[in-house]
Amino acid sequence: MTSRRQALKVLLGGGAATLAAGAQAPLQLNFAPSSARAATPGKTLIKVFLRGGADGVNLFPPYADSSYYDLRPNIAVEPPNGSDPDSAIRLDNFFGAHPALAPLMEIWDDNNLGIMPATHFPDARRSHFDNQRWLELGFVGTGATGYFGRYLEQNPPAGLFQALVAGRNGITTSMRGPVPVTAIRRGSDFEIQDNLWCDGNGCATNDYHTMLQRLFEEEPENASAVESLAYLNGRDMSEKLNLFESLDDDYVPDAGGLDYSNSSFGNGLRLIAQLIKADVGLEVVATDWNIGWDTHSNQLPGGTSHGDLNFRYHSRINEGANDMLTFYRDMSAFRNDVTIVFGSEFGRTARQNGSRGTDHGFAAAWWAIGGAVNGGIQGAWPGLADQQLEDGRFLAMSIDYRDLLGEALTTFLGTPEAQLGTIFPNHQFTDNGLFSGASV
Repeated sequence: MTSRRQALKVLLGGGAATLAAGAQAPLQLNFAPSSARAATPGKTLIKVFLRGGADGVNLFPPYADSSYYDLRPNIAVEPPNGSDPDSAIRLDNFFGAHPALAPLMEIWDDNNLGIMPATHFPDARRSHFDNQRWLELGFVGTGATGYFGRYLEQNPPAGLFQALVAGRNGITTSMRGPVPVTAIRRGSDFEIQDNLWCDGNGCATNDYHTMLQRLFEEEPENASAVESLAYLNGRDMSEKLNLFESLDDDYVPDAGGLDYSNSSFGNGLRLIAQLIKADVGLEVVATDWNIGWDTHSNQLPGGTSHGDLNFRYHSRINEGANDMLTFYRDMSAFRNDVTIVFGSEFGRTARQNGSRGTDHGFAAAWWAIGGAVNGGIQGAWPGLADQQLEDGRFLAMSIDYRDLLGEALTTFLGTPEAQLGTIFPNHQFTDNGLFSGASV
């Protein structure tokens, strides 16, 4: 059975512990000392990665750019037409939304959805691997610490759930660094099993947690500084595990009858919502929305009614949009204090290919949701005419993603702007006015 010495090694050394969450998926918990500082009160910034290269021109079609239909004669979404459910949903006189994103229109109408249709970074490549790594590092090059990791170095976590990777069983590059981070992939339920924590086989479920409670139920007399720190962290970890075990599949979101899907994205948002409501000091979160964004073929237009025309792709976009609206409604009491930023490693080619799809491109649509977001279309539209395209093939960029995230960190989360030079090294920050300060 685990000894006090083993427990102290985890608690004081910032070690990583992997337990099982239900029968399906592992739960990785990394522990950090809790005495460094208080978290930013009540603010949560969530970064959602659309891995695979999501086609922003398809998600938010520029229907008033005539080159859009010239470049995509077979896959362009038709201009807004109220009588056609497969046409674009009108956002303004230039941009529409893919019909599968219809659930987002409630957020758009509330002016809490900001869309940056041409976001990227200089020196990007057309490689999934390189761009994903560089985007999460916060610079082009090599390194072991991501931008959230550097943020946490300067703003050390105050508790187990201040930094979180949701819906995954490993740490994303953006969260990597010397400060340990919690990673939770939700399984069939939230029961914690501890078979990885004891010697031999047949360990009883939750025996490790029971041992923790027994070891740290009261601070030892005449404790040294090291023993006091171990006690405080052990008690904190035990309390947070109690909280974690209280989260289960019976959670009903306050979303007007909507519910989260059983996808990794939906489960991640469900977990985030419960932790925010539990007031655990959740401050920065990374999660993914992956549906197969690498659309090299059969990227056909239309929404959810084209049953035989790439229906799964469209239906999964619609599923994710429903998850976003569910979370938005579920967070109604916290809306000004929660911001979600969505982005992909690149967009797609402006012109369709011979397989009626699109290939790896340059700038992509990023968007943000929350009460602190300045709603509407943000940033200049570079255009799709031949002379306007990057290398004659790709949508050019008008907003650097580091400015978008940097502004979310400073204007919304309250991070001192002086820290941005470390969080995003060798980048000159530009404030594009994408966010307003959230009211308290």
